[in-house]
Amino acid sequence: KGILADAAESLRLVRLGWDRGDPKYTYTAVLTAQRTDAETRLLYVQNLGELWRAASEIMTLIQVDPPPGVSCRD
Repeated sequence: KGILADAAESLRLVRLGWDRGDPKYTYTAVLTAQRTDAETRLLYVQNLGELWRAASEIMTLIQVDPPPGVSCRD
């Protein structure tokens, strides 16, 4: 989760620089920060999906019931 926070903070700082008119922060820098933030969030969600699929497969192999409130069936 530190990576997600870092990407969001980076985007916030780049936008702040852009809004204040700092020439170091171009429109391209804003777009790049937005893309990085979105890609980071997407990778996080994809990895969560892979984690739950693996956990489901392991529970099936060892024939263990999932924790209460968790469904591992599609």
